[in-house]
Amino acid sequence: MKKLVTALTAIALLAAGTATASAGTYAYASLGDCSALDGNASDWNTAGITDKLNSEGIAFESIGTFANCFRVQQTNTDGSTSYALYDPSTLNKIHL
Repeated sequence: MKKLVTALTAIALLAAGTATASAGTYAYASLGDCSALDGNASDWNTAGITDKLNSEGIAFESIGTFANCFRVQQTNTDGSTSYALYDPSTLNKIHL
């Protein structure tokens, strides 16, 4: 019985650790998709991302930076707002 409890405890701990590690790795890997531009993030030129958003018909309130990405506050069709991250080098949207 003691061996069974020990084995079940080990399995539970392993499963919890694997789930936590997987979730953490996924989040960091997604944010890691943003390739940092040279210089201070507050000095990045936003003309490219502004042009892209306008050409795609995406309404937005502001463009800032977060974790080496452009952070865009978007206005959704229902009037609510949400945030999206874009790689500053490629201008590709980062899906989290």
